[in-house]
Amino acid sequence: MFAINNKSNIFKTILHKSPFFIVNIFKKNKSHILFKDFMDIYLKAQLPRWKPSTIKAYETFYYSFSYFNLYFLDKITPLIIQEWQNKLLQRKNHHNTNKNISMSYIYTLNSRLEYMFNFAIKFYELNSNPVTIAGKVGNKNTTKTIWTPDNFRNYISSEYNPKYKLLFELLYYSGARIGEILALTLDDIDSDNNLIIINKTFLRINREDVISSPKTPSGNRSVTLPSWLVENLIQYGKNNYLKDDPTHRIFHHTTHAPAGFHFRKVSRECGNEIIRVHDLRHSHASLLIEQGFDVVTIAKRLGHSDSSMVIKVYGHMFPKKQIEIQEHLEDLISY
Repeated sequence: MFAINNKSNIFKTILHKSPFFIVNIFKKNKSHILFKDFMDIYLKAQLPRWKPSTIKAYETFYYSFSYFNLYFLDKITPLIIQEWQNKLLQRKNHHNTNKNISMSYIYTLNSRLEYMFNFAIKFYELNSNPVTIAGKVGNKNTTKTIWTPDNFRNYISSEYNPKYKLLFELLYYSGARIGEILALTLDDIDSDNNLIIINKTFLRINREDVISSPKTPSGNRSVTLPSWLVENLIQYGKNNYLKDDPTHRIFHHTTHAPAGFHFRKVSRECGNEIIRVHDLRHSHASLLIEQGFDVVTIAKRLGHSDSSMVIKVYGHMFPKKQIEIQEHLEDLISY
């Protein structure tokens, strides 16, 4: 099970700092401290509450926020925030792909920084939030890139690696997150009812494998699959040294990064639009919408707590259904 203080080199020293370190920082002036010291405080307060995936995300945020390290917290103005925002925007179309960042990632960074200053206002008497005053930047990407069934068939017919072929078929036909599929064991398969039981997720942090609970409580669910896919999954598991240990991960030699690299490589080779592995989940949702399934059913299958998330993320895919409703009503009542 996940142990925070063993998983992040960046955050180890933060967790091990004495409480007296935290208290002494604020004895003189609660908000007149260096930003880097405040960030230590914020992370120490939040780490026990965060899931492994959130901690992994903050490892990347940490470096972006280091821009403010030598500023005193109460001296960071909206203008300073705007300077930081502008530097992020300059990386939007950077010629070096390693430095290029998306508008949705910029939006996320800005939002997380705003949360930190809200924490300072609530607990350490900072007067105002300079990020809120500076305004939002970037875009929250709600339009998802998807593959049609023809796109996926084109990809899968070009997939030469049996392991990845099975992995991507599971992702496309289940709508599950990749971490949920990578965490599957033979014990999680109900062959009588052709379903998989999702009750955990897999993540690799600092070269260590971490198994934790799903992203949200509603992520615990059972997902039905085509019978042929369930049979292939069982056979693959039994053929990969798992006969004596049904609790071992079926995809025990696979992690997120190499799967993503392979997925992009084959996508390029077969001429498909390059999408993320996670977009197979969106493609599945789109497929269900096109097939006419209701929002509540889709939400439960994807592991959302309510249908509002489905409407928020996939609402733009429903206009055609609205036209169909209108046509049905026209046919129902004719005077």
